[in-house]
Amino acid sequence: MRRLPVIVLLAAAMAAPAFAQVGYKLKTRSIAELSAEQRQVVGRWCRLDYDGLRLTPGAWEKFAPLTTMKSNPEFRGIQIVSRYQVLPSDRPSMEASVAYIVIGQFELGPGFTREPGKTTVNYRLTDRDGQLMIADIEPSRPHVSRQAALAWLKQQREATTNDADRMQIDAAIQALSEPDQAAK
Repeated sequence: MRRLPVIVLLAAAMAAPAFAQVGYKLKTRSIAELSAEQRQVVGRWCRLDYDGLRLTPGAWEKFAPLTTMKSNPEFRGIQIVSRYQVLPSDRPSMEASVAYIVIGQFELGPGFTREPGKTTVNYRLTDRDGQLMIADIEPSRPHVSRQAALAWLKQQREATTNDADRMQIDAAIQALSEPDQAAK
């Protein structure tokens, strides 16, 4: 009789890990694997963004496998950049940072503003069913290439009926069309 409680306890202890994993994909990663996967996910997002896909209606489905966000985050303006780099992390975390070389920004109202310099954008990641996904971006505005910005501005110019907006867009197109001037 004394053995029965020990056997039941032993059986319960052996079955517990199996019950804990039902319905969950548990993925263990080394620090190097986590860092590499973060760079890959964030790098893919940045490439799509740089190419202007966040500005393209209907292109959000290309971002969907990379994020838990249901739709494109709202933005008032775009930041025009010449390049970006996913920064290496010095410690394991669920955040990644990207450094951008900024040319300027465009927003209806202020128009195009040259703002050469560097900026850092922070990406918060989460693990969903064993896959790393972007959960949040701060700041969330698109960071696009000069070519993507020009294409988007030309589309905006065609779509606008407001003369003041059209003048701002024309000035931005002119400023960004001069390659030597765009980087100043």
